[in-house]
Amino acid sequence: MRLKLISLFLVSFLLISFSSGNSHEGLQILKEMFRKSKSVKALRLTMLMKERVGRNFVTKKSDFKVVYKPHKIYLKQEYPNKGLEVLYVEGKNENKAIVSPKSFPWAVLNLEPTGNLMRKGQHHSIFKSGFNFFIRALENICNKYESDIPNMLNYEGTVKYAGIECYKIEINNSHFAYKAYKVKPGENLEIISGKLNICDYMVVEKNPMIKSFDNIEPGTQILVPTDYAKKLTVYIDINEMIPVGVSVFDDKGLFEEYTFVDVTLNPSFSFIDFDCNNPNYNFK
Repeated sequence: MRLKLISLFLVSFLLISFSSGNSHEGLQILKEMFRKSKSVKALRLTMLMKERVGRNFVTKKSDFKVVYKPHKIYLKQEYPNKGLEVLYVEGKNENKAIVSPKSFPWAVLNLEPTGNLMRKGQHHSIFKSGFNFFIRALENICNKYESDIPNMLNYEGTVKYAGIECYKIEINNSHFAYKAYKVKPGENLEIISGKLNICDYMVVEKNPMIKSFDNIEPGTQILVPTDYAKKLTVYIDINEMIPVGVSVFDDKGLFEEYTFVDVTLNPSFSFIDFDCNNPNYNFK
């Protein structure tokens, strides 16, 4: 009996030690990804998106060019609306996005990037194109629950994801909940989500009385998630230390999935890359 108890103790000790070491290694990988992301000033990439909208999932594929400061964004969609183009350059065109929908109304539009027309059926505004906002939100979770992260994090070793050798890390966030928030003067959902490191579409789902992404009365009481996700899985390129894929879960289940492929970090864009007169674009 004594030998059996000792054996059980040793097995438990080894499992705890392995889990602790496993979490430590995973956390170091995440920290290196956080560090690497801070050096990313511009991106060229293709995003495959799967987002829960209502009871269904919407899938999209778009090519992006992104510069973070000053903010410049160009995207061209492969599906579902093949040929859709969006161009935004901070400080130009009255800070409106130029949109060539390639569908009804068959005309080039100038739209507010955070307005309802641009945000319809979209989890994020174009300002969160790429992976930098996701990384910031994940880093916020790690810092916020620093003492509990070893229990929340599971490093699952290396796997192939989108044909790339990746580290696979899962975070189960038992702290995830909804809390009351009073909208302050000058705030809209874009500002609130950026300040709290959350997804504003999740806020809309939780507060059906919200009718506008960019216009909420100050003093309005809303429910917001405490964190970006209840659970998430991230796949990190072992060579580049950037995310290749991420799956995000809320209290209902799978909320969104993103895959980042054909990524070029800090490409040398020219002015024509963000010019509506680019002969390869269709903004006329």
